[in-house]
Amino acid sequence: MRTGLELLREAQAFSARLPLILLTGQGDHEIDLKAMKAGAADYLIKGQLTSDNLERAVRYAVENWRAEERLRRERDLISRVMQTSPVGIVVTDQLGQITFANHRAEEVLSLTKDAIKNNNCGVLGWCVTDPEGYPIHDRPLPLKQLLETGRPVQDVCHVLDFPDDRRVLLSTNAMPLLDSSGKIDGMVITIDDITERKKLETQFLRSQRMESVGTLAGGIAHDLNNVLAPLLISVQLLKTRITGDEGQKLLETLESNVLRGAKLIKQVLTFGRGINGERIPIQPVQVVQEIEQIVHETFPKSVEFQADSAAGLWVVPGDATQIHQVLLNLCINARDAMPAGGRLSIKMENMVLNKIFHGGRNPETKPGSYVVITVTDTGTGIPKEIQNKIFEPFFTTKAPGKGTGLGLSTCFGIIKSHGGFINYYSEVGKGSAFKVYLPADTAAVEPKNLAVESSTLPYGHDELVLVVDDEVPILTLAEATLQHFGYRVLTAVNGAEAVSIYKKHQHEIAVVVTDMKMPVMDGPAAIIALKAINPKVRIIGMSGFNSQGGMTTAKNAGVDYFIPKPFATEVLLHTLQKVLHQKAVTH
Repeated sequence: MRTGLELLREAQAFSARLPLILLTGQGDHEIDLKAMKAGAADYLIKGQLTSDNLERAVRYAVENWRAEERLRRERDLISRVMQTSPVGIVVTDQLGQITFANHRAEEVLSLTKDAIKNNNCGVLGWCVTDPEGYPIHDRPLPLKQLLETGRPVQDVCHVLDFPDDRRVLLSTNAMPLLDSSGKIDGMVITIDDITERKKLETQFLRSQRMESVGTLAGGIAHDLNNVLAPLLISVQLLKTRITGDEGQKLLETLESNVLRGAKLIKQVLTFGRGINGERIPIQPVQVVQEIEQIVHETFPKSVEFQADSAAGLWVVPGDATQIHQVLLNLCINARDAMPAGGRLSIKMENMVLNKIFHGGRNPETKPGSYVVITVTDTGTGIPKEIQNKIFEPFFTTKAPGKGTGLGLSTCFGIIKSHGGFINYYSEVGKGSAFKVYLPADTAAVEPKNLAVESSTLPYGHDELVLVVDDEVPILTLAEATLQHFGYRVLTAVNGAEAVSIYKKHQHEIAVVVTDMKMPVMDGPAAIIALKAINPKVRIIGMSGFNSQGGMTTAKNAGVDYFIPKPFATEVLLHTLQKVLHQKAVTH
């Protein structure tokens, strides 16, 4: 025969939540204690059993059961909330060792229940970072201070590095955990993995910085180009008058440096505003062939070069000069990363990106057909802590005087203006690989080589040209140059003066060459006034602003021809001939 305790245990095995009252006929206090410890809600002695005692015991058992059920449901709810929370929740002891972590925290921190059980993971070694996510090693540890002072931690960023080279950025908040006497018994920490968010913020801030620098560059580009324009015109005019070899050599040196300055200004504008050059179908293989020739002629022999292209490589609509600039810059960076020599390779392939492709550092990536050009080297690699800065303007790891810090910024701006993007992978001691993604035109016809325009400078035939610019040196030198090449010249320092002169000489003036930005009356306003006098007036616009912006302004004002400052003499002369030829055909 089974005892009451045995029956109690069997009943609990079927339903542990059911309240049980034990009846005993012995009144043995020791057995009563065993029954209560075994889970009985109450016990009654048979000889003392009354209706009141029974009612009171049942009522007590039911109320106690209901209270326990409420607590059980609350505990179950709290447990489910903790485990399903999208935010990581960690509980530690007084030493900062983790004693509990919910599912999200285990996932983010790569924790196991065994590690938590064995007290093998703590939080006091977490490294604090700045808002950009870079470690701050000399700052007091806020979680350690919390255990010492009880001061809560609010929105502090920590960085964790894992053995698999994974780096996680955490936004943490923490409160002290107090015991019944009010002493700090540990802490409760919430963690939010903000790694991807920080990457997007970095991308956004980088774009904002580049846009700000581009705006600043655009503001000074006009003045800088106006400074360079008379220098370039002077040099090219002097080359026609000085015949000695020594003099020609000095002029060539001066000319190359003026052109270098002009290219530097264009570089700043390119990465800052994404200047768009002329978009024509480009076969990347042809551009890479030109790069290969430069590499073989100028790079050290210790640098091995290899170029591979997939069969049937697609055509890319773009500016060949700018694409050439991007690839050459990446190759130069690769060369500089291999001072003792190494392998440099360029690989070209077609790729179709679908909607699920992740652009990595480029969240604006769009699905479609791309030509991917990968430039790989076996150089020193880029340290992980500076990889997020390499596309920032003026950031360089090269020694002073060895680099401007504009190379990769320019590449970024050019490729972005082409609707593409750049991804990269680099490992210290092993090298780097830069992947340039350019939108492809899969239906375009492969481009053919164009004939090079004759380098002979054309002369005028005593035509009268009105030159308008507020920069007197440009006016003076433009007048001397045009007169040297067979033109008569009138000059004006602003739009209002140009309109006045044109009214007097409209039947003689063949072409008006005008700047776009001038005091009193600017170029667009002057053009409107000139066309009001003569709708068929021939006008060439010029500007020291970036070529795309200046060209747009000129076209909006009704001008079909535009030359950016500083311009070479041959550009001015050839443009004049085009305008005069068009006029001759029209009339």
